[in-house]
This record gives sequence, C-alpha cells and structure tokens, in this order.
Amino acid sequence: MRNGGVLHRTRFHQSVIKFGQRYYSGPVSDAKATKAGAEMLVSYTLLGVTYTAVFWQVKFFFSRRMMRDKEDRAQMDDEKP
Repeated sequence: MRNGGVLHRTRFHQSVIKFGQRYYSGPVSDAKATKAGAEMLVSYTLLGVTYTAVFWQVKFFFSRRMMRDKEDRAQMDDEKP
C-alpha cells in the first residue's frame, strides 16, 4: 500500500487511512495513518481468525464427545439383561 502501490488512493486505501487516524488524538500524515491502519487491520484479522479456529475446534471436540457418549449409552443399554 505504500509508495504508490496498486491500492494507492482507492476507496480501500482511504478507509485504511481513516481507520488509522482514529488511533491518534491529533492530525497525522497519510503515511503514518496508513501504517497504523494496516497494522490494526492485520491484527484484527488474525485475532478474528484465531477466535474462529478455536471456536470450531471446541465445537468439534464436544460434538465428537457427545457422539461417543451416546454410543456408550446405547451399548450399555444393549448389554442390560
């Protein structure tokens, strides 16, 4: 995004600048705001991906555990005289 890259002055670039300017109390240059906005965007994206992965792993673990418990109960019911 720096130095006149592909995304230079597009709507996405402008939104990253605005996003980066939110984290400073006074006016800052576009370069400094772009750097801060891009870092925060990457951080939030990685955080969201991490939370999603953990959520799905926990969900998968408990769904397999519940299926195993149901199979164990069904097997115990079959063994009763």
